[in-house]
Amino acid sequence: MFTTGTGQSISSPTSSSETESINTNYVGCLRLISIDSNFQNPLDWKDNYFSRETILFDSCQMLDRCSPNPCEHGGKCNQNSLEFTCDCEETGYTGATCHMPLYPLSCNAYTFNTFQSQVTIDIDGSGPLEPFPVTCQFYHDGLVETIIHHLNEDTTLVDGYDLPGSFSQDINYQANLKQIEALLNRSDTCKQYIKLQCKNNKLFNSPG
Repeated sequence: MFTTGTGQSISSPTSSSETESINTNYVGCLRLISIDSNFQNPLDWKDNYFSRETILFDSCQMLDRCSPNPCEHGGKCNQNSLEFTCDCEETGYTGATCHMPLYPLSCNAYTFNTFQSQVTIDIDGSGPLEPFPVTCQFYHDGLVETIIHHLNEDTTLVDGYDLPGSFSQDINYQANLKQIEALLNRSDTCKQYIKLQCKNNKLFNSPG
């Protein structure tokens, strides 16, 4: 088994008389070569193992096109001896370098006949912010609301006999703070609310 760097195998063209013998050459750089779990030094190999005229020792002249990574938004870079390609799967982006967004900027870009739809938006387009899920609520007068959900929307039972300040709950939204700030900057209005369903309870410690 050989442990190698990045390279490319090239098959030489064959004639009809050479169909049973295909000459495959390796173009690239190799290091940490091991055979049967034993590291090998090519300088110790006999000359008849390979042609020393085609191998350059202690140097790699193959251009590293993936460092720094040219692929944006976490895309994976792959290369051969001639070019690089970007794997944009699961990034939410497309294009040669994963620079083009797959999702619209806001709910206004979606056109549905339904009253409410769950979609994904990319609030800054090809910018650094990742896409995130929202619910688009459409009204007959043309108004469109964008709703960001969180993971604590179910009713939480609280023992009202505990001491004040003994209960706390973290609200984890399906968008981070920078994504929420970018959405706020694009919105006309914003509202946030909490619903309290308790008996014989005062929310504020003040008259009225």
